[in-house]
Amino acid sequence: EFWPGARFDELFDRWDTYDAEPIDPRACEFAIKAGFEVPRAYNWNASTNENYAAPGTAFHGVYAAHRAKLDYAYHSNYVPARQRLQDEIVSWWLQSGVVAERPWIIFTAGAMGAGKSHMLRVMAEQGCPA
Repeated sequence: EFWPGARFDELFDRWDTYDAEPIDPRACEFAIKAGFEVPRAYNWNASTNENYAAPGTAFHGVYAAHRAKLDYAYHSNYVPARQRLQDEIVSWWLQSGVVAERPWIIFTAGAMGAGKSHMLRVMAEQGCPA
């Protein structure tokens, strides 16, 4: 079970917005709480890193100490607004999920058909713990 009392397909469909509303209501809730808006100058053809990368290592929010431990040879540091949005998402999951000794989260990204849904199903079939 990925969630107490819910099958994987039920949980997955909650977050799969391609067959439902074009805007995920949970994403809107996170954005409102974080005071986050997509900038007018957002380049929809560029990556998240390109759109939100911040120079330097100014870490903000409740997870600043965790951000400081990331490998910035690979990851980009994000502008404060994007860090606040990430904080809302992580905080919601930490407060909503099953308590685990070693919690983790998976963020998926990619175009439709890239294999995100398939990979989540394979992980569930292999007994990947939630």
